[in-house]
Amino acid sequence: MFVVLNSDNSKIGRAAATYAPIKQTCPSNCKLRNNGCYAQSGNVGFQVSRLEREMDGLGGDVLAIMEGDEIYEKARLVYQGHPLRLHVSGDATTNFRAAQMARGAAVWPGPVWSYTHAWRDVSRKSWGIVSVLASCESASEVAEALDAGYAPALVVSHHPADGRATRNEDGIKMIPCPSQTRNVSCADCKLCWDDEMLIAQRACITFSAHGSTKKRTLNVLQSFSRPITIAA
Repeated sequence: MFVVLNSDNSKIGRAAATYAPIKQTCPSNCKLRNNGCYAQSGNVGFQVSRLEREMDGLGGDVLAIMEGDEIYEKARLVYQGHPLRLHVSGDATTNFRAAQMARGAAVWPGPVWSYTHAWRDVSRKSWGIVSVLASCESASEVAEALDAGYAPALVVSHHPADGRATRNEDGIKMIPCPSQTRNVSCADCKLCWDDEMLIAQRACITFSAHGSTKKRTLNVLQSFSRPITIAA
C-alpha cells in the first residue's frame, strides 16, 4: 500500500520507496502544497491521487502507524543493504508520526533517508536512524535548520555551470545534487544517506527546480524569500 520494494524512479535508482497521501500527511502550511509540489505532478502525482482516494477518511496518525507497520513487515523481504527512500510523497508532521517511521527504519536492513517540511515542529530525534534532511523554502532557513539539528536541502533556481559546491553568504557549503549535475542516482550517490556528515560539514544539498512545475515552484519560493540562487 505504501511501500514499493523496487522503485522504477530513475533518480532514486535501485531502492525501495514509500508513498503517502499528501492531503492527510503533509504540513498544511507548506508553501508548495497544491502550488507547485513535484509530488503532485507527473507519475508521482497519479500515485498520490490514488492514495488520497483509497485512504480518504483516515487520519494522519493512523496512516503513520500503517506505514510504519508495512515498512516493518516488508523489511524481511529485501536483501541486506537495500536502501529505502521514505516519502517520495507525503511527510511526518508530528513527533509521533516521525517515530512510526523510525520504528520501521530500525529493522530495515539498509540505509533509510527522507526529507521533511515539518522540521520546525518535529524533533530530529523522533526520526531515529533515518537520515532526514530539512526541506527549506528559502536560503535564510538553511542555517536555522542546521541549528535545529537537521541537515538542510534547498531548491535553487540553477546550479553552478561546473556543478561544483560553493559557499553561501553564511559560509554553508552548498552541494548541487549529483543526480542533476552528473546523472548519478541516489543509490550511487549516497550523500543524503548521511545527514550527520552533512551537519558536521555544515553542508546543504541543493536541488534545481525542474520539470513541469519549475516556473510555478520558483515563483512561489521567491515570493516570500530572498532570491534562491547559487553563485556560479
